[in-house]
Amino acid sequence: MLLSRIAWRSTATASRLHMAHKAAAHVYPSTATQDMHHMETAKSGIDMTSVTAHTTTKAQGFTVRSWAGGNGRFWWGLATTQGRRPTMEDAHTVDLDLDGQGAAMFGVFDGHAGREVAAFCAHHARDAVMTSKSYKAGHPEAGLAEAFLVLEEKMKDPAAKEELYAYRRGLKPNELQGDAEAPAGVKEYGHYDESTGEYLGPKAGATAVIALVQGQHVSVASVGDSRCVLSDNGTAVALTRDHKAKDPEEARRVVQAGLSIERNRVRTKNSSLAMTRTLGDTKYKQPELPPEQQAVTPVP
Repeated sequence: MLLSRIAWRSTATASRLHMAHKAAAHVYPSTATQDMHHMETAKSGIDMTSVTAHTTTKAQGFTVRSWAGGNGRFWWGLATTQGRRPTMEDAHTVDLDLDGQGAAMFGVFDGHAGREVAAFCAHHARDAVMTSKSYKAGHPEAGLAEAFLVLEEKMKDPAAKEELYAYRRGLKPNELQGDAEAPAGVKEYGHYDESTGEYLGPKAGATAVIALVQGQHVSVASVGDSRCVLSDNGTAVALTRDHKAKDPEEARRVVQAGLSIERNRVRTKNSSLAMTRTLGDTKYKQPELPPEQQAVTPVP
């Protein structure tokens, strides 16, 4: 089981938002090294200067790690548990001063088939939002949508292979220096066009949900089944919907893109995926199609 949850409270609104992802259970051994990598991945996109507390507890064989912090305007908490999976594939971002004007950003990225896409997105989400034309023009919703596409394209650049490979191994990019395995690993990393040998992007993927809070305004974007819920005076209000193949509208796009659906999963020749919108997962995406027409689209 992988479980991640971020919750935060704005002192200005007295409302709470909760972002979470829960994945299925598998049985694998755990090691001290994996625990260290769990912590590095879990806090990968967090402004650690806002952290005021960190705890580690164990119950029924599971380790739960939590972080909490705030800056007087926002208070936030994060809890993660790895369960019996061999590595922690979730990553998060917390930025309480996104643009120097009081905006805050929170994100949960749930990785699958590897941790690297989640970690990469957590590290680069802030810059992707801040540099989007729509965000700079005062349109945060459109800015978030643009940021998702920027993250997707950034991972398709061969220059990103080294960083992605490092995260896959649970390392920071600068820790690859002097690593004997790194040159060959970076060269072979990712998904390639069978005809041309061109690097197309990572095989791994991630669902994602990001929320921007600007005063009384909250903007949310998501792909996959990571969720954002607003607690309004004790009433839960869903701000996202799951993107899965059982949704007729999602299924229609998958089939039009040339893939099939079996047992509510998107199918390729050798694999299947429960979600119809993700970041990464390059083998489910056709280079000739625009993002919005992809079977598994990165468009939130």
